[in-house]
Amino acid sequence: MASRGGRNGGGGCAVLFVVLLAIAAVVYALSAVGHFLGLTPTGSEVFGRPEGWVSRHYAGVFWGYVLTIVLMAFGAAVVWLAVSAQGTDEAAAARARLLPRVGGAGLLLLVVAIALPIGPQANARGNVPNVVGMDAATAKAAIDHAKLSADFGGPEPMNDQQCRVTEQRPGGESELDEYGTVTLQCMAQVPQLVGKKAETAESSLQDAGFESRLVNEPSDYDLSRCRVRRENPTDEAAPYSTVTLSLKCKKPPPEPKITDFGGGGEPPYSGGGSPDPSEASGGSFCDTHDCIPSFDEGDGSIVQCADGEWSHSGGRPGACSSHGGEK
Repeated sequence: MASRGGRNGGGGCAVLFVVLLAIAAVVYALSAVGHFLGLTPTGSEVFGRPEGWVSRHYAGVFWGYVLTIVLMAFGAAVVWLAVSAQGTDEAAAARARLLPRVGGAGLLLLVVAIALPIGPQANARGNVPNVVGMDAATAKAAIDHAKLSADFGGPEPMNDQQCRVTEQRPGGESELDEYGTVTLQCMAQVPQLVGKKAETAESSLQDAGFESRLVNEPSDYDLSRCRVRRENPTDEAAPYSTVTLSLKCKKPPPEPKITDFGGGGEPPYSGGGSPDPSEASGGSFCDTHDCIPSFDEGDGSIVQCADGEWSHSGGRPGACSSHGGEK
């Protein structure tokens, strides 16, 4: 009994295999005929291409298969009429009645085939969206929607809404397998930092997703007395790239002198008020005062700007123009 059951089970599997093989053969044959007629994709295109490929490259696929079946039936009817041309008078009369119907059906099929948008599309496009010019967040969303994967060649940008895609591989409208990888390069705007305090500039670069390299950094690492004189690059750079900042720093304040007044009391009051800044020279004055970056280029009097910094362009047009005007 067990042996007979095993034989029956094996026979059922064989029958199922033969049925599936026959269905596959019919589908491939139907696709071959439809593709020859310019109506359907081939079997390899149906089963071997990524999801959505057929609908992007062929119009009216369902009606293309329906029309192919009808045309094959029409062809079989024509062949049957030709083969059975020799027969009885009754068969001849039946053929005479059938022939106009077959001809009318053939004409109708021809009209349908011409009228309906069926077959290969002339301007077929691939599944890769064109994302050049989009910000990184929008580009990634578009690629995910196409069932593909975005790769930025490293960590994703920290601020993906500020990083603009400048290059993609492969290009837009190319064809990729489902969940294939689209490599993106994006560039972010570098903050304008010339004239800014060094500590503020470093923080701004970090917030924008860049690294910083300092040139002319003081030996005591005290950046509170330094400002950015130049930066490179100044426009756009790749995320996590390095921006070089050239600094201009004041000299450190001199060490206080200790004077022995014989008894340790307070030094005698010498009178007078604060030193007149107009009497100080540019180099020594900026060692002890917060000067604007272009202080040494001025040729006027020394004045304090509204933001607390000092300018050497007092009495000249545009003095402290970028610092709120003269105080």
